[in-house]
Amino acid sequence: YTTTLYFAQNTKMQSGNLIEPTVVDGVVKQIGKDENASQVVDGRRFETITRQYSITINTAGKTTISPSQFEGQVSTAKRGYRFGPITPVIIQADTLDVNIQAQPKDYKGEWLVSDFVQLNEELQPSQENYQQGEPITRTITLTVANVDKSALPDLAISWPQTVKIYPDKPQLTDFAQQGHYFSQQVLSFAIIPNQLGELTLPEISVPWFNSKTQQQEWA
Repeated sequence: YTTTLYFAQNTKMQSGNLIEPTVVDGVVKQIGKDENASQVVDGRRFETITRQYSITINTAGKTTISPSQFEGQVSTAKRGYRFGPITPVIIQADTLDVNIQAQPKDYKGEWLVSDFVQLNEELQPSQENYQQGEPITRTITLTVANVDKSALPDLAISWPQTVKIYPDKPQLTDFAQQGHYFSQQVLSFAIIPNQLGELTLPEISVPWFNSKTQQQEWA
């Protein structure tokens, strides 16, 4: 959800507050920082402030996004004067009606819907052979686009009996990149094998629903 506020070049904003949109049973989160620019519309130059939000709605069916709005005070330059009297201003965008599709009945696993899900792992030290008693650190990173970090799934791992596991506390972060909002979960485990020979670490699979292809996939 992108909000752009236009104010004429001969208008000075004395004070103002850009209020975020609201939804019922959902999460609204600002993406990144405001972008300031200028734009010519019908031969008239405007200064602009653009702000982006990520909106996640949790209930299927028809719902409404109540619009963002601006409340502030402005003054306009007049001939012979620098700026005129201060005028209070309250404006808002249009209300949006949207339809939220329900989870498909044939979907299997914990529900996760996105247009990008990536699962990476790293072993430290990275080598084929390890000495007995030498700890191996396995780090798992789950990155999901346009999903709040509180909605990321738990990564359940069934470790073999031939190792001792010392997990670190999970790290949850979020960040904005090129106008998109990403959430990330990082899990790190110290692995100490207690037997000689070949060690096979268990596969980790995350089911998710691709909102672009409308199909279930696995990371």
